[in-house]
Amino acid sequence: MRFAIPFALLVLSLLPSPAHAGLLDPKGPPIDEYTIDLQGRYWFGEISGEIDADTRSIRGTGVDFDDNLGFDRPTDPLIEGVLHAKLWKVLLRASYTQVRFEEDVRLEETIRYKGLTFTVGDDIEAEVFVRFAGFDANALLVDVGNAETIGLEVGIGIGLRYLSFYGSIEERFAGFRASTSRHGIFPVVSACATVSFLNIFQVGIEAGGMKVPSFFWRIEGTFLDAAVEARAYLLKYVYVCGGYRYILLKSEWDFGAKVEISGRLQGFYVGAGVSF
Repeated sequence: MRFAIPFALLVLSLLPSPAHAGLLDPKGPPIDEYTIDLQGRYWFGEISGEIDADTRSIRGTGVDFDDNLGFDRPTDPLIEGVLHAKLWKVLLRASYTQVRFEEDVRLEETIRYKGLTFTVGDDIEAEVFVRFAGFDANALLVDVGNAETIGLEVGIGIGLRYLSFYGSIEERFAGFRASTSRHGIFPVVSACATVSFLNIFQVGIEAGGMKVPSFFWRIEGTFLDAAVEARAYLLKYVYVCGGYRYILLKSEWDFGAKVEISGRLQGFYVGAGVSF
């Protein structure tokens, strides 16, 4: 919630007053009529869950991202780029982000990862690097009202999500190291909805998810990707925004040696964008 107060103060400072109209433009072009919308987000993301990485002959143990590896905040700023496009009655969305977690910790319990055993008291360097991209095509099924008073848009469709995962653990004294990497493409059913009002404010939700069966590219599991967002539009089509982002993945990659991930990447974000 640390972004909420600054965001609210910014919006209030821009509200029209009898003496000065401010930057907000209630009489400008309708905010829900655009062709391209570009947005950048700064995401306060946190990771939780665990990974279990086997070899062909040695089973791994569940390695917890927080309890075992000490992951809390990303090592680098977590920036996400989002593109929206409206082509007649079709809403398109594309996004990309990547995040790295690195930590030096002393193990408080023995773990086995990718055939190597790391024992209690070992000093380790742990890293997780994730790339994530998405694309949705939604048919605009509901388009009622108008943004100058209140307007509602609802779209339903399909999409794809790409996930690339790399994880490594290195014992700092002996120098032995275990790592694994996996990637996959997940089909999703997607939906979106926005409510625009007073030609200034907009609240929206986007979601995509799918339970992937085991026969699909040797990957099985459950995937959910969702975000809820509030926007305040400034002069013309420029806006600031804030929201909450949630990604859930429970998946098993079976390429001879199994890798199982049960994780969540979630948190608040702030951003800005422009529509035209």
